[in-house]
Amino acid sequence: MVENIDYIPYSDQLNEIPKLRFFLNTKAMNVMVCAFSEEEYKKVHSFKNTKQMWNSLDVTYEGTS
Repeated sequence: MVENIDYIPYSDQLNEIPKLRFFLNTKAMNVMVCAFSEEEYKKVHSFKNTKQMWNSLDVTYEGTS
């Protein structure tokens, strides 16, 4: 399935992102977004990768557990 993607993803530095990495990041973002409340979604919906989403939520909820 990954090989059939015509889209070539690029990083902010215009380096091509490997298709498998892009695919896995997209899947992980989808899983995270499905678990968010509307408020959490508003905070992270524009991020380009899972790491940015995770870091934002980590800062938001740091020390609450």
